[in-house]
Amino acid sequence: MQIRRLNTIRALAAIIVLITHFSDKTDWLGGILGGRAGQYGVMLFFMLSGFLMAYLYADKPFNTVKVKTYLMARIARVLPLYLLVVLVSFGTLQLGFQSLYNIPDGSAMVSHLLFLKGDSVLWTIAPEIHFYLLFVLLWGIAQWRFGYVHLLVFICLLGLFLSNFPRPIGQLFELAYDLHIF
Repeated sequence: MQIRRLNTIRALAAIIVLITHFSDKTDWLGGILGGRAGQYGVMLFFMLSGFLMAYLYADKPFNTVKVKTYLMARIARVLPLYLLVVLVSFGTLQLGFQSLYNIPDGSAMVSHLLFLKGDSVLWTIAPEIHFYLLFVLLWGIAQWRFGYVHLLVFICLLGLFLSNFPRPIGQLFELAYDLHIF
């Protein structure tokens, strides 16, 4: 589904990400948007994605068929290319060639494949998958409409507050530390 009026925001987010990646690699633009500005573009994409998912699914019945359809659409959109990039990047480094993405060893590859974390520009994929799974939970809770949504919002706010503290889990599972993106 496409809401034409959101295309301007999509374009702005894409331009922010593009300029940030380009300036990080060549440095001739001097990091025009700042060192971490690309994350703002990515957050805009996540915000648009969340809005569209809620718009498309929140009022639909929460059942096995609908959830499977939703998950298959999300998986088909992200997984094939991501798996190819991770496996090729790992393989080229193992063969001694330079790779676009640094996946130096088996544990880094496994953490990418299990969506535990991502490195470099692949950092967005793990939170995106976590977001898709979290949305299923939010969708299910929204169907109950018994006030649990307020409790969930409180828990998310508490999680945001706690995510500013040192990371006792480390980098193993990023969902708790990426709540601010959602």
